[in-house]
Amino acid sequence: QAHYCPRSIVIRRRPQCTQHHTTTPPQRMEGYGSTTTIFDLPAEVIGIICQGLTLEDVANFQASNPAMDTIIDYLFFDKLKKMRLTLDEKGAMITLSPRSTHSYMYKSFSIEGTSMMSLRVIKSCTAVDSLTISCSDHHTDYSILDAINRAGITLSKLVVNIHTPKELKEKCRKTVHRSHRKLTNFVERQSSTLLKLKLSTSEEDSITVEVTPKDAASTSTETRVAFDHLD
Repeated sequence: QAHYCPRSIVIRRRPQCTQHHTTTPPQRMEGYGSTTTIFDLPAEVIGIICQGLTLEDVANFQASNPAMDTIIDYLFFDKLKKMRLTLDEKGAMITLSPRSTHSYMYKSFSIEGTSMMSLRVIKSCTAVDSLTISCSDHHTDYSILDAINRAGITLSKLVVNIHTPKELKEKCRKTVHRSHRKLTNFVERQSSTLLKLKLSTSEEDSITVEVTPKDAASTSTETRVAFDHLD
């Protein structure tokens, strides 16, 4: 997909007039005083502006203009390769971060999954290829996983951490199975591109499956075995 990147230019300022005029104002010199817009700024400046905003503000900034939508996709969201979802009784939290430190992309960004802008943010995260899900079995709304699939996000690495207190496991068995089923369906939807899958129910109990691209078709089978074991 081709991306538009604003060209870097030097913004010229109107020179100050040093002569004193008593009758007529100084005439505007040709080529000076022309109107400049944010699209005339160097690309790095728009990236730095986004770096200082919240994800909600970035989403609003992106929605302000169709051209800005493309620019921010290229300068901001394309740099965010990792996503973390925290799903618990309090709700959902989305955290995005770059894979490595870029010249201006040096921190993580978070947004609540219930925020009005969260779905727009997810739609812009098509560059994400690594996802970590930390969930409690008290969490029952997994619609955010459907939103990730609808956005066309394809993962090569997926880590799922499921934490259920032993004293609550029997009491919420139905909820546990519902959560595992939702997660299993999500993994199966991503199975064609997954190269690494790690599932854990505690720091001691975990299963890691790694495949080569030629063996990617077997990922979903291994995934079902892993979830059956964790149940």
